[in-house]
Amino acid sequence: MSKKEKKNSPKKLRDFDQDLQGRKVEIYLENGSVIKGEVKGVSQFWIKIETDGKTIYINKPFIMMIKQIM
Repeated sequence: MSKKEKKNSPKKLRDFDQDLQGRKVEIYLENGSVIKGEVKGVSQFWIKIETDGKTIYINKPFIMMIKQIM
């Protein structure tokens, strides 16, 4: 690939999901509810959270904000 082709090709955007892996978070949903737990897995459309011994799968379009808990 030439320099010109590289310059004109679209850049792949970085997804921050992997930064959340294994971290404790608060997830604010579109309906106003908040889920606290540990991120156990991520995919293109889902986040897997473990909270109170339960596993919850959250569809990403319904997430308004994710805040890391220290």
